[in-house]
Amino acid sequence: MIFEKAIIAAIEQFGPNIVGEVRLANFLSDMNAYAEYPACKRILRVVISSGVSMKIQTQPSTDFAKVYISQVVHDMSKSHGFQEDLIEYVLYSILNATRPEKERIKQNVGLQYEYIGSEDEFGFCDVRKNGKWGFISSGQKEVVPAIYDNVGSFHEGLADVSLDGKSGFVDTTGKVVIKLTFDNVYSFHSGIAKVVNQGRYGLINKKGKTILPSEYESIAHVSDNMIAICKNGLWGFADLSGKVVIYPQYKKVVKHFSKGYAAVSDGYNKIVINNKGEIIQYL
Repeated sequence: MIFEKAIIAAIEQFGPNIVGEVRLANFLSDMNAYAEYPACKRILRVVISSGVSMKIQTQPSTDFAKVYISQVVHDMSKSHGFQEDLIEYVLYSILNATRPEKERIKQNVGLQYEYIGSEDEFGFCDVRKNGKWGFISSGQKEVVPAIYDNVGSFHEGLADVSLDGKSGFVDTTGKVVIKLTFDNVYSFHSGIAKVVNQGRYGLINKKGKTILPSEYESIAHVSDNMIAICKNGLWGFADLSGKVVIYPQYKKVVKHFSKGYAAVSDGYNKIVINNKGEIIQYL
């Protein structure tokens, strides 16, 4: 509450344009702390040092900026090998944080919300009302009622929501399509999402079907249609159907799959393997 009052005071003193700067600074801080995607730090350095964020901010229209973002995503993915969806998420977030207030959704909406977030690529904003969270559309229509303890953001048409310590997913109409039965969930990417039950990780598909049981100590991000999984302190890989194609046997994943190959470590050697688990080369 003290932080919120400080922001309100800053807006009153410096005007509403400072909102974008505050959101951008907060976003950079959050992404730098997001250990699951260490590439974010490098992406953000490139975005800032190249002046991309300023170029996006000064584009004459959102549509033109999105075209520009698509080109940046293509160039950065080709040059640096970063995940396209991650780069796009970073750039869209910066775009929404720096867009002029008049181009974003109006902040009062009848003064019924305590907080309205930035519009995402689907045209939705997370909102807080009476301490609960939901989503409204860019047309200011409530699409997900503000009844949840927490909400994430929409990815692949679904957003994660939490209530009374349990999490699930809703679609863009507000319908609960995956029941709130998990201790925690992560956003959908490539048609699958990580879920957590009793401190263990698993995978589900967009129908809510378990494709990998919650019995793993850690599950990494999707890379080249493969996903690293950890069990009993050892790493292996599963495909997008949830099939374990490389049984957990390595001490560390040195580099996730890209163009059909990954680098792992057995504790002594770095090893290049293909997506069938065959050893290609010792490094």
